[in-house]
Amino acid sequence: MQQPQQPQQDDEDGGRSVASHTLGGLSSYAASVAATTDDGDSDARSIASAASGATSRRRRHQPKEAAYFAAKILLACERQAGRDLRLLCQGLPDEMAAAAAASEPADTDDGGTAPALRELLALLDSVRAAQQRFLSSLEQRLRAWEAASAAVAAALANGQAPPPTADDQRRLGDLLLEHLPDLLPPMRAYAQALPGRFLQAVDPVAFSDNGIVRRFESSRACHLPLACLLLGPARRPARLAGLCERLLAAAAGPTDAADCRAALRQLADAAEAVRPACDRAEQLCGLVELRRDLPSGLEGVLDDDRGGDVEGMDSARLIRIGWLRKPGSRRGGGGRLLCLLSDRLLILGRPSSACSASIFSASASAASASVASAAASATSTPTGGRGVAAGSSSSLLRLRTKIPLRGLRATEAPGGGGSGDRQCQLSLQVAADSAEAASASAPPPAIVLAARNRRQRDLWLRDLQAAAADAPPMASAPAPAAKATAAAAAAAGESALTSEQLQQQRALLPTRVCWHRCASVGFADIVRSHSCDLSGHLLRKLTSAPGWQRLWVAFSHLALFFYKSYRDEAPMATLPLIGYRVGPPDPSDQELVQGKSHVFKLQWKHHRYFFRADSEYTYNCWLETLSDAILPLAAEPEATRAPLRDRAD
Repeated sequence: MQQPQQPQQDDEDGGRSVASHTLGGLSSYAASVAATTDDGDSDARSIASAASGATSRRRRHQPKEAAYFAAKILLACERQAGRDLRLLCQGLPDEMAAAAAASEPADTDDGGTAPALRELLALLDSVRAAQQRFLSSLEQRLRAWEAASAAVAAALANGQAPPPTADDQRRLGDLLLEHLPDLLPPMRAYAQALPGRFLQAVDPVAFSDNGIVRRFESSRACHLPLACLLLGPARRPARLAGLCERLLAAAAGPTDAADCRAALRQLADAAEAVRPACDRAEQLCGLVELRRDLPSGLEGVLDDDRGGDVEGMDSARLIRIGWLRKPGSRRGGGGRLLCLLSDRLLILGRPSSACSASIFSASASAASASVASAAASATSTPTGGRGVAAGSSSSLLRLRTKIPLRGLRATEAPGGGGSGDRQCQLSLQVAADSAEAASASAPPPAIVLAARNRRQRDLWLRDLQAAAADAPPMASAPAPAAKATAAAAAAAGESALTSEQLQQQRALLPTRVCWHRCASVGFADIVRSHSCDLSGHLLRKLTSAPGWQRLWVAFSHLALFFYKSYRDEAPMATLPLIGYRVGPPDPSDQELVQGKSHVFKLQWKHHRYFFRADSEYTYNCWLETLSDAILPLAAEPEATRAPLRDRAD
């Protein structure tokens, strides 16, 4: 049996396992475009040239105001939100109906998966109906704005006086105020109901081979796990508030600015009202996805949260996930994945036996073959190639140590002030006189681990020390009931039956990306990223072709999703961004970017991707959004960013 690749062996391995695999479909699509052009098909080139000319003329006549580009960003984000709502409100009920027609046991199980989903979907139907009405009005306003601008440009080109333009065609604040009374109540109702129904909706039994969730997540259009998709509508007030801030900053006049300010106050109040429920649902999502990957170590977690009230949920919380290394081990062989919860620290590592490889890298060779096959068939447009595949149920990452946080001391390792690796080491030790020490699974007296750099070490020390100071007793597993045993068996068997679509989805989760990229991410970083969602058209520079490829790009869940058009059902490629840097191109990149303006670069080690926006405003928005999400000032206190309500005033 072929040994899995070491994720941290060298720069090339990590790039192939995450970056190249996820963009394999995009690269082969580019190859098909290049192959079609090189065949000498003059008709195809003429059609493409005509379409390009029409697009260029339309862009020359489009408005140039910052308010217009802010409105375009709002429209793009609403289209992406509409896509996710359509997937939940249409695709999920179809799978539930198919499962019910087949009389599958997962749907009649008393765990309540189907009833909980139906209750959430009933609330989502109201959210979607209001969102569609708002989206329709927004599209009409933008079309009128563009038509008025084109009429003015045409008149000036013919030496005529420009026609008068109605003021309301260049405003969006009034449109927001008109639709917010329709938008906000269903969003509030859904967000408040989500934590209490979340665990039933994603019950482990539903992950079995015939379960509702398994069927839905295996569909081609489902680009994220169901738990992640359910969070999106709950976070919409905060996302709309961020977009409304952009509209306020670019308002066309005092009247529009006053309307935007009033709308921002309403959105900020709604976002603050649902924030506790959203944060709890986010925690549940992280713990559920972690439990799907780990065969053990989370005993007692989530067992008392079913149907609970948000204020009364005091179970374990996810704090930080990331990669550390065991010093002194051979290169690439001492990697550890740490999962810090509020009551325990889980230390996971690669299983020692050759037949029990890591779930996060067991199929790297298979994924490489898939990408190579896609590149070979350049005449077909791929729809997959979006992630690192997962392994079988026997290939789960093994739990090495589970340490209760009560009595844990986290300090810099002795000799940590030296050079090289020692500067980044930390030491973990359970106090010998601690009552919790006996409950640990025989941890060594002290565990020494090394981070990639001092900053990562300091973040781990900060979070470990703060969590240990406030740690409750570690929850123990309740007596196993028949229902719980069946749920555990279904969850354990889910990865053995994982389809390619599920493998691609789960490759985007922070645990997988952190393992491959030797990175770490905190829960606060994940929450911050959800207020940084952005969508729109971008041009991507292809290293294998001289031109730029126009794509619809959506940034969500710390990853970029690439579509040919916003009307596409499924992304053709994705790129997880944990560990990436974003910024303008370096002087050495000028030959690649061909002297174009409004270009930004994403880079992780030697993997580089260039994207070009259609305006300086859009460029600044993408650069700011990606910087806030993937380059957070994690060492800063969370209170440094003013609440939305304060910014509205």
